Order: sequence, then C-alpha cells, then structure tokens
Amino acid sequence: MPLLLVDLDNTLIDRAGAFGRWAQEFVSESLASMIGKRFGLDGSEAGILAELRAGLVREIVPDPAVTRALRDARSSGWAPFVITNGDVEGQERKLRHTGLDHEVAGWVSRR
Repeated sequence: MPLLLVDLDNTLIDRAGAFGRWAQEFVSESLASMIGKRFGLDGSEAGILAELRAGLVREIVPDPAVTRALRDARSSGWAPFVITNGDVEGQERKLRHTGLDHEVAGWVSRR
C-alpha cells in the first residue's frame, strides 16, 4: 500500500484564513481586556495564549474538497498520513475539529 504524506497547516486546512477570522473576532471583543493585561491590571497572559490557540481551532472550516481527496486517495489504495511541524496538542485539536482524524491513517508531529 503506497503512503501519501501530506502537511496539515495551509495544505489540508486553511490555517491562514482561520487565523484572520479569529483575529478579527478576538480584537473586536477583547481589546479592553488586552489593554488591562498589558498594563498589569489582570496579571494573566495565559488567558490570551489559551484564547489564541482555542480561537484559531474554532475558526478552522473543513474543506469538503480535501475530505473528498483524502477519501479518493484511500479508495485508490493510498494511506494518507499527516506530517506536521506544529505542537502535538494543537495539531491534534485541528485534525479532530475538522474530522480529518477519520480521513487519514495517522499523523506525526516533530514537536
């Protein structure tokens, strides 16, 4: 069985588009909170980082053409496998959010 190696970010998913949608929503809703945190009024930077990670995943929109292509590859005898350089937890959240975890044979991250 041939192995088909593919990247996740900006290949199987539109990470750049998701980031743009998240940034627009986050900035418009959270500017006052960010200013407070910047000047030590809240003292927590962890919340911003957590929102960045979670918000990005929320904004990823599965591409039906990608799902079809992976299914077609599998039905043709290929074993699609994601090779990514992102952090394990974040990349797994993206795969699961989009349902791509069900469309590939597996995945590996270098971090």
